Amino acid sequence: MSKYQQEFVASTLQDTGMLWNFFSSVIVTKLESDENSKVYHVSLEEDPNGDYWAWLDLKDKQKPEITLVFPYRESMEICFPYGTKVEEQRGYGRVIRCKVEKIQELDWKRDQVFHVSPVAKEMKE
Repeated sequence: MSKYQQEFVASTLQDTGMLWNFFSSVIVTKLESDENSKVYHVSLEEDPNGDYWAWLDLKDKQKPEITLVFPYRESMEICFPYGTKVEEQRGYGRVIRCKVEKIQELDWKRDQVFHVSPVAKEMKE
């Protein structure tokens, strides 16, 4: 099975230091964050021992996309009315574990136009 990597913009979750609000643009990430959150350009990589959970959207097989990234699986599960298992059985995607690495801290005012591609890259093993 292939592994995937994708870049995002994410913000810190209150005082926990965990990352939250994974989007492709600074503006959207900041709109979803509290005013004291730090904003980062991050790289998310599929890793079975990772600390984060995500949905690998496979509806378009030519453009897989990692979406719905959370530090808690339950936060992702509630996004699916019938649960992720049903969506996996339909072939729409799969749940993956991920590790996240901060690339750089962003100044949301200066870097407003910063955005990343919403397409996951397949990693060669």
